[in-house]
Amino acid sequence: MKNSLFIGLIFILFGHTSCIQEKKTDIKIIEHYFDLEHFNGEQFKSKNGAKINGANFKTKKFAKNGEYAVELSKDRNQYALHYTYAPIELGDEIIVNVWRLKNETNSGILTISTGKNKSFNIRKSVKTDGDWELLENYIKIKREITGDQLNIYVWTSELEKVYFDDLKIKIIKNGGYSLVEHPDLNQVEINISPKNFNKILTQREEALKSKILITNSDDWVKAKINWNGNSEKCKLRLKGDWTDHLVGQKWSFRINISGDKKVNGLTRFSIQNPLSRNYLSAWFLHQIFMDENVLTTHYDFINLKINNELMGLFTLEEHFTDELLIAQDRNPGVILKFDEGPLWLFRKKNNLKQVGPIWYQSSEIIPFGTKNILNDDKLHQEFLIGRDLLHQFQFSKGNIDQVFDIDKMAKFLALVDLFNAYHGLIWHNLRFYYNTETSKLEPIAYDLYTEYDPKDEYIPGFLGLNFLTKENKAFFSEFRILFSNKEFLIKYIQYLEEYTSPEFLQEQFEKNKSQMMFYENEIQKEYKFYHYDISFYIENAEIIREKLPEFKVDGLKLIDPKIKNKKKINPKKYSFDPVNNASLKVYSSVINNEAIIQYQNYYYKPLQIIGYIVATDTLYPEKRIRLNEYKNKDIIETKTTNLEFLIDKVIYQVVDEDSLYFQNVFRYRAPH
Repeated sequence: MKNSLFIGLIFILFGHTSCIQEKKTDIKIIEHYFDLEHFNGEQFKSKNGAKINGANFKTKKFAKNGEYAVELSKDRNQYALHYTYAPIELGDEIIVNVWRLKNETNSGILTISTGKNKSFNIRKSVKTDGDWELLENYIKIKREITGDQLNIYVWTSELEKVYFDDLKIKIIKNGGYSLVEHPDLNQVEINISPKNFNKILTQREEALKSKILITNSDDWVKAKINWNGNSEKCKLRLKGDWTDHLVGQKWSFRINISGDKKVNGLTRFSIQNPLSRNYLSAWFLHQIFMDENVLTTHYDFINLKINNELMGLFTLEEHFTDELLIAQDRNPGVILKFDEGPLWLFRKKNNLKQVGPIWYQSSEIIPFGTKNILNDDKLHQEFLIGRDLLHQFQFSKGNIDQVFDIDKMAKFLALVDLFNAYHGLIWHNLRFYYNTETSKLEPIAYDLYTEYDPKDEYIPGFLGLNFLTKENKAFFSEFRILFSNKEFLIKYIQYLEEYTSPEFLQEQFEKNKSQMMFYENEIQKEYKFYHYDISFYIENAEIIREKLPEFKVDGLKLIDPKIKNKKKINPKKYSFDPVNNASLKVYSSVINNEAIIQYQNYYYKPLQIIGYIVATDTLYPEKRIRLNEYKNKDIIETKTTNLEFLIDKVIYQVVDEDSLYFQNVFRYRAPH
């Protein structure tokens, strides 16, 4: 049998349960059990009166319980047990299971559809009972899969006859769960004054209304945090971009400890619903990244109370501070990211409209702790050097082995491939550390968790293979330049071979087994449906290993030192006003007592600079500065002018248009 080395471990992880005392909460739960023994005409009935179709396909040939099951085949009765529910809402959780008679080809599928061309299909069973096997499907209604109506049904695409029995449906409305004490976890209590808590409530209501959370420095409120008896002052605010971080009772918070104090060795961190990072998935990945000496955030589970009200199980993730670096044997220094603020402001202003600026290339590269970095000469210089390196990656230019620690990047992407954790590769989730000892950037694994794609049509693979086959040209295309480097490609293949080996996975499972069992038990106290499915990793590793030999030969075709994203920008595709901090960039530096002003136009039309703002004064130069339109994604023009004074803002227009726009000036030189 395949993967026999892991069978015992899987059994232990999936079979671990416990008895606990629950706290009653106001949760709306809709449950239906269709035993297929009660019917009227062509419809089956549940004990509480719900109806589904398929009674005309009932048979006494086989039955899991009672007398009846349904019989399906492609050429006759292809679909049955169709249940509908409306409306479904953000935060709803759906758990469905049905028994299927075993067959050699695993024919027969359980489907949940949300009415937005989103169908989640389950063909593989989670457990067996004699000749029958259980199919189970769970989904959380997130922003991208919210639809008008929930549809649940079973079907088959084969001529072979399949049999289903005993359908159970559970709909937990709006983020419901059983809140439970977790005495064996770190105990965290947060106390917020009524005034400050009302401010948080107002911010949450505004975010839910606009469907996006926009934060600024005014959102922070004072509070007190107690960690296992150690009490400190802090400031906190809501966190998360999309409002799935704010549904139900478990809201996400960013917390900054006041002064020079720490709790649990941390000065800044986030707390959030375990679902946000797919429960145990993120924790397990973080352990492996640390074990492989790839930077990542500290990640753990806590028991939370807010104003003496039980919030139950939360996850804690440290923020990007020196503590992260020191704990992983790096020198304190500069951590970089792409500024996503303009993206979310644009989406909020334009009702979640997606077509806007070329976000990735127009995103400003900024450091964490900007004020401290820019006020420290040494850190300021390190920021500029690190930013220039990341800018080369951003525009697919330069020698990539001079930009990144190639070994760390190869490990990082190979592990992302193995664990299907591509969410962390979205440009605004990327984080990098500038290592002054190597003068190169290192990736920081963040917002990475396994996304189990339950679609039956899911085709596993890996980044390098996708770039080779060009099946999806847009799939994280910014990483294509890495594969043009021979040294990276060799190391990437080396780590794919190592990480997909049965020995590597077995070692990691065994090393983390006791802690995984403990955390799974804690999660199941609140989320009873949850099982940590490590079999996905084993199967994905097998598929990658099968494709690697061919890729080792053909992958050399990816090596191209001149690779560039040469896609031209088609202005006919765009129709939006200039976006602050995205459409126009203005940089200011001082050389020989003269202000050097640099302009970069990321807008799809030409712009012109018509004035400057200095403190409270507005100045209009005699000659306007014209900036050509942004034409190619990987080429940005920089225009430079000299002034005798520093400026705070510029006033500009779109050429041949009347509206005025204002842009703040960055107090450092442009990247190159």
